[in-house]
Amino acid sequence: MDERSNNGIDRLSNIPESLIHGIFSFMDMRSVVQTSVLSRRWRNLWSSSPILTFSFEMFTHGFKNIHSNRNHYQKFVKNIDQVLLVREILGIQRINLLCGKQRNCDMSKLLTPSLNSWIFSARRRLIQEFYLDVSGVTVSRFSHPILNCSSLVKLELKLGQNSNLLVVPSSMNLSRLTFLKLDSFPSGGDVSL
Repeated sequence: MDERSNNGIDRLSNIPESLIHGIFSFMDMRSVVQTSVLSRRWRNLWSSSPILTFSFEMFTHGFKNIHSNRNHYQKFVKNIDQVLLVREILGIQRINLLCGKQRNCDMSKLLTPSLNSWIFSARRRLIQEFYLDVSGVTVSRFSHPILNCSSLVKLELKLGQNSNLLVVPSSMNLSRLTFLKLDSFPSGGDVSL
């Protein structure tokens, strides 16, 4: 692909990095990584994007035989693990995890350990915003360290049928939190922020 216009100016390479990251913030990571073919300068820009969105539905878009969920979930999990590994040092502002819908197989043994690992990873990177949607899948347990992540400014949890699996700690450290949205969150007990 020729990145230059008719007059020889490479317009894609001249787009400011902050604008490119702004564009990436509206895209799933699979699409973000695919943009690396647009320009030589864009080749590694995906690895510094401050907003990471992982959507199972977008990840599997275009895959044949979507009903073989186990294989697609394994690829989805591996993709997230690889991106977070590359992003070990660089800061992440927001992580969006949309785990899709379960079809004809129990994904809890595959998804649960990875989900807990991703939550610990997000907390370790001092992320500011975290969105998690596991309402369409079953997980066997849910890690609550995200409820003690003092760097969080915005937290959104959509748990669905998994709401009873989250053990709410007796106290939480969300000292910077300014936005909280809980869907299907367990009730009962005293909780202090």
